[in-house]
Amino acid sequence: MPDSDVVLYDKLGAVGHLVLNRPKVINAFNIQMRDELYLSLSAANDDPEVRAILISGAGDRGFCAGADLSEFGTAPSQVVARRVRWERDLWGLFMSIRKPLVAAVHGFVIGSGVEITCLCDIRIASDDAVFRMPEAALSLVPAAGGTQTLSRNIGLGESMNMLLANSPMNAQRALSVGWCIGWSPKNPSSTKDLRWLMFSPHWTQGPSRRPSKRFRPAWTCQSTRGLGWNEGKPRS
Repeated sequence: MPDSDVVLYDKLGAVGHLVLNRPKVINAFNIQMRDELYLSLSAANDDPEVRAILISGAGDRGFCAGADLSEFGTAPSQVVARRVRWERDLWGLFMSIRKPLVAAVHGFVIGSGVEITCLCDIRIASDDAVFRMPEAALSLVPAAGGTQTLSRNIGLGESMNMLLANSPMNAQRALSVGWCIGWSPKNPSSTKDLRWLMFSPHWTQGPSRRPSKRFRPAWTCQSTRGLGWNEGKPRS
């Protein structure tokens, strides 16, 4: 029986706030969460009143514990499962979002939780946050682009240490390497301390959409083509 509302969506001023809502399993990422997150992100992206999108996790234990391993191998048809995955391409949607994405994380940030933060523009971590990518240790491959996005956020050396050695990174280290820009309260989804974002003129006024739209494609291509994205004219 599916959980009810595993992604909560609320609009606070000019900011759409999405909350991963499976706190009993540290917001483990399952198929239902994928589908609801896709719908909520699409709604926030299409809403002209929303200028920025904030993503956080419910509960005290963490932002996201990674993929829900209890669902592995349960699809009646791998062919159908793969087709549905591409028809509802959540990770491609993250990359195409035209508004600033902010991840406010705490506690355990594991696997797909890390990959979600990598697909955001700004990351704010609580002092108890611990980032980990255990897929290789489980003989798996990161399925949400972590092999590509992690190194672009923290550099090749740090990302190889996480991906291949299963080494954790704490919030202090994430801050020192520039992955996170500051601190959030523990369990930010249940506090009002992050509401500065809702009222900041940087989000509610001015051309906040255009830079984010240009940065993200330029981040994944050669510098000459990236300069074209910066000008709004992609170069071949």
